[in-house]
Amino acid sequence: MNPAVIKAKTAKPLDRRARRTRQAIKESFAALAANQPLPDLTVKEVMERAGVNRATFYAHFSNIEGLERAMETDAAERVIERATRMRESEEHREGDLAVALVCLLDDRDACRWLLGPQSLGAGKALLADHLEWKSVQQILAIDGMTELRAHCLFDYAFEGAFGVLVRCHRQAADPRETLSVIRDLLTGTLTFPW
Repeated sequence: MNPAVIKAKTAKPLDRRARRTRQAIKESFAALAANQPLPDLTVKEVMERAGVNRATFYAHFSNIEGLERAMETDAAERVIERATRMRESEEHREGDLAVALVCLLDDRDACRWLLGPQSLGAGKALLADHLEWKSVQQILAIDGMTELRAHCLFDYAFEGAFGVLVRCHRQAADPRETLSVIRDLLTGTLTFPW
């Protein structure tokens, strides 16, 4: 499992005031990021907009990258929660990967943090960690499948689908067309000349 995920899960729970402060910092960062490139954002700008001092900011985040990772992780957790609810309610008959991708495409904010050019990959890693175990178990049920092959097949499907999402998001493609391309790739309905 991703070390950032382990750290987040083992961290001491925050009290209500600390959660509000942390949320104010995140909202400040998101608002600033909507209007200027992330590399140009400074801790000082985030602090001023959130109304917190330097010590308070650093009590919650080690730097701007740490704050960005938290935004990506939050977005991935929302996608995972929604996908889990959809699968439990049998709202979708597709596999876990396809359902997670549908949930991601339905969340503009998650798309921004996970698929945008500034993404650090923390949210993507969390999604992959969440989906991998169950997917690999399903792949292993195929006769003659080895564990290495199952993990490689999962990586191939996940990385390929995620790559399609990134390309389509950056080109502002229609989400329905994006899902259609991913379904074709995952189900092997496209043939390639090589």
